[in-house]
Order: sequence, then C-alpha cells, then structure tokens
Amino acid sequence: MFSIFRFSVYAFLSCCLACSTAFASDNEVFLEQVGSSVSANFDQVGVGNYIDAVQHGDDLELFVAQDGSGNDALVYQEGDDLVARIEQDGNNNQAEIRQDGSNNFARISQQGNDNNALVEQDGTGNTAIAEQFGSDNTAALYQVGSDNYAFAQQNGSGNSVMVEQFGNGNRSENLQVGNNNTIETYQHGSGMEAHVEQHGDNLHVTISSE
Repeated sequence: MFSIFRFSVYAFLSCCLACSTAFASDNEVFLEQVGSSVSANFDQVGVGNYIDAVQHGDDLELFVAQDGSGNDALVYQEGDDLVARIEQDGNNNQAEIRQDGSNNFARISQQGNDNNALVEQDGTGNTAIAEQFGSDNTAALYQVGSDNYAFAQQNGSGNSVMVEQFGNGNRSENLQVGNNNTIETYQHGSGMEAHVEQHGDNLHVTISSE
C-alpha cells in the first residue's frame, strides 16, 4: 500500500494510516507511507512547525508532537518493527530520526529553544534516546549493528553529546547538567560500555574504544 499526505493548518486527517491535528497557523506536515501496518500520529500547536516523514516497510510506528514555533521534525523509517517518537516543546528546535533495519526504537524529547538532535540507526534491536532541557544543546547518536543502547540527557545550554557505536551489544549513557559541556564517545566492537556524567560548565570528555 502506498500513501502520500500533505496538509497544513486547520487540517484534520483520520484514517487507518495517519492522524494529524494542527492548531494556529502555518504548520505543515508531509508524510509518505509504503507497506503494511504502518501508523503515524502528529500533533501540532503553535506557528510555523514542520514535519517531514517517510515510512517504508511493515509494522512501523511514528509519533510527533510539536508545541511552539519554528520546530522541525524529520523522520525516515526503512524496515520492519520500527518505532520513532519526537516531542518538541519550545521554539526553533530541530529533531531528526533515521532508522534502517528491524526492531529499533528511537525517541527525541526537546524542551526549550534552539536545540538540535539526531538519531541514526542501522541494524536490529537498537535503542536510542535523546532528552534536551534548555537551549542550544546538540546531541547526535549513531548506531550500526545489533542490540546497542545509547542515552543522552542534557540540562542547560550549549552542551554537546556525540555517540558512535558500531558493533553489537554496546551501551552508552550520558548526563550533562550545566553549560557548554562536551562528550564524545566512540565504541567500535561488541559488549562495550561507557557512562559519563558532567555537572558544571566547560567540561570535556572523549572516550574511544575498539
């Protein structure tokens, strides 16, 4: 089954594949679906919010909620049994999720302004979660392989987290409380773990494991 929907403010679409509500003005959604048992649910409140989503495969699930102005959410799903969730509360936040494979889960939650988060997954059974509270935070989580887990929570302003996991069964957990902190984690292999907490300002950590 192939479906394409495009709609904007004051539009409501309800069917077995997609549901969207938009309140205020200049909100826009673009959705493309190919496959079976594919669902997408959108909720937009505010002005100038944008969603662009592509779902190709079977048993795919997508949810995006935007409350504020100027928020962008981009999602690409290719495979089976994939789940993606984006929640944006604030202004001018950017969120992108790209999933290839099967049984992957990704969630981005943003509360504040001018935050940027990216999740890319290629493989099976991977989980990635990015939570941003504040402003001007950046998070990028990359996973290639199987059964990897990546988590990043940022509280403050100007923080940056980058996680790259290539292999199987790797785990990375990151917490930032403060401002202008940086974490970079590279795990290439299997069964590796990295746990980092930063409390303060202008802290920098780099971890590389192979």
